[in-house]
Amino acid sequence: MKIIRKLKGHLIAKDKRKLIIIISAVAFLLLVTVVLGIFYISAALGLKEDYDKLKFSMTACLNSLKTGDTVLANAAISELDSTSGKMRAELSDGKWALPAVIPAVREDLETAVKCLDIVDKASDTLLKPAVAAIRESGMPEVKSVTLDNMGPDLGLMFYAYSNVIDELCPALTDVMNDLNGLPKFNIGMLENKISKYRALPEATEQFMPLIKRAPDELLRPAADVMTENPFAKLKVDDGMDTSVILAYIDLGIKIKPFVGEVDEKMKEGSLLEKLPELKKISKKLDDIASYMDKLERYEPFLKALVGDGKDKFYLVVAQNSAELRACGGFPGSVGTATIKNNILKFGDFKTVYDVIPQKHGSGIKFSDSEVKLFHKDWYVAKARSASANPDFPRCAEIWAAAYGRGHKKNPDGVISLTPHIIQRLMPITGPVKLSNGVTLDENYCIWYLQHDVYFEYFGNPKYKGKANDITDGLFAETANKVEDKLLDKPNVKNMLKLLQVLEESSKDRVFMIWMKDKEEQQIVKDLGFSGSLNEDPDNPEIGVYYSIKAANKLGPYVSLSTKVGKGKANDDGTMSYTVTVELSNTIDDATLEFGRNNGYLTSTKYAGDMKSVIYFFAPAGGTVKSFKNDAKIKVKTTNYNGLEVGYASGFFLKPGKTIVFKYTVTTAPGVTKKPSISVTPTLTEYADSKPAEDNG
Repeated sequence: MKIIRKLKGHLIAKDKRKLIIIISAVAFLLLVTVVLGIFYISAALGLKEDYDKLKFSMTACLNSLKTGDTVLANAAISELDSTSGKMRAELSDGKWALPAVIPAVREDLETAVKCLDIVDKASDTLLKPAVAAIRESGMPEVKSVTLDNMGPDLGLMFYAYSNVIDELCPALTDVMNDLNGLPKFNIGMLENKISKYRALPEATEQFMPLIKRAPDELLRPAADVMTENPFAKLKVDDGMDTSVILAYIDLGIKIKPFVGEVDEKMKEGSLLEKLPELKKISKKLDDIASYMDKLERYEPFLKALVGDGKDKFYLVVAQNSAELRACGGFPGSVGTATIKNNILKFGDFKTVYDVIPQKHGSGIKFSDSEVKLFHKDWYVAKARSASANPDFPRCAEIWAAAYGRGHKKNPDGVISLTPHIIQRLMPITGPVKLSNGVTLDENYCIWYLQHDVYFEYFGNPKYKGKANDITDGLFAETANKVEDKLLDKPNVKNMLKLLQVLEESSKDRVFMIWMKDKEEQQIVKDLGFSGSLNEDPDNPEIGVYYSIKAANKLGPYVSLSTKVGKGKANDDGTMSYTVTVELSNTIDDATLEFGRNNGYLTSTKYAGDMKSVIYFFAPAGGTVKSFKNDAKIKVKTTNYNGLEVGYASGFFLKPGKTIVFKYTVTTAPGVTKKPSISVTPTLTEYADSKPAEDNG
């Protein structure tokens, strides 16, 4: 038994020694692994720092290229080359031999070297040539390409961009092909670091055809126009060179398809999600595409207006809303616009009495409906009263004929505006200070010119006999100063803003144009600038127009509200609507009392009562009927140029009173679209306008 116990004890001791040896060996291996792990982790962290430096240098280089700072760009490229060399040396060090035994690690090391090859190639074939090109051409940053600086400097920059693109495209394609063939890293962290760059080949592949086409289809055509017709040349002494406008119109039409193609390509697939930095470029392209659309839309109109090389002569009539007429107002001030040898010049606004004679042109004949609707003793008797007719083309035709008779020169067209448009232009031009010390801005212009100015001068005895000339003169001064500011520092962006203001103002009859040439008039009508009455049954429009048939300044107190009810389908395929028109005289007692003592303001004869004429035009192909009102005013119906119209003449609207008209409008058969509303523009929305701060 003792022998057995000794043998058993020996065996147990032997097993313990084996166990100790095994444990020691495992501990040693663990220790070696930890030491090596710490060594390689440290080396990997060093590579990560170098990677971050590499990325920072590339970013710094690209930013410097954008800003045209070749000194910083060269410094960034030097740092990039240095970091790349350091990383390459690190990866070739013998200490990576043991980890490289593992296939996945070896593959990642090889991929890392390939990454550095691509970086070095990009440095030599793209970044360094780009820096050299920028240094030679002096190109400024891309963000300086705006619609405010269309001139030789920008044109030369575009030429330089074109040359750089032509030079660098092959190298860019080569580098992107290398990047596209780069294997994926096995280590997730490494792959995650480079994953965003893997979208670059796809983006380049999508855009390379467009990038290659850009110099010939965008940059050089734009550069040609900007160097030959810089926008700064638009202003010529006291005029404007319309050939510059036409050159940019033609350029816009020429490059629009290419810009649209690029814009569309940017939005395809998930490219913007993969490369968020492209969103800024996409937004800029959207803006440019929008400008191109506007240019294309305005092209026929602008070419018709500026003559496309032909001489032109226009009357520019400012309809005074304070003396309200159906078409807008009495034509208190009239200017001229002349285009000769491509140079557009505006003549100063003068009182209508010096420009448009009262006698009609010999070719003007009046229909029975015109005599009935607009009055023999008014519209028919006096050419200046043509704005009693809301049909602007007819109104303009009468003014042009009267001018031709009196001045032996026939206008090619008539441009109408009300003071509303001057205030709408002031966000573009900024405020103007008048000779009497008053400053007008986008918040206080209309109410001064159409209200306050009359009370200031007609209400002061010392201006007796001069007030009319002074007030007309201040309006003319305002119009001339705003015009001068528009032409002072012209640029494409402001010209497009101007066109937008004109288009918006055409919708509420604040801005209208008539052209003597029938084809040009059709262009104006198609754009919606003609001020014509409704002629399209498929786009029905209800017209409500109002005149004060007396010489006074009661226009600011006219409130005209029109509402169209829900449509009711009729058995014959037509639609009927109840229309409610509220017409109010908003003058207060204090103003009325002041006006009574100052004649012309509120009419001495009528003492604030508005001698009224109102017209209710049916949509094209439709009818108006069943007129009712709470003042027992008789409404008659007749026909004007194929449109049915209800009208009431000679009734008085007393101070503080409102008359409510209700009637039924029926559209043409088969038309289900609800009619829009066209009304005489009034001034009541500006009644709360306050003077600018420096008016005192």
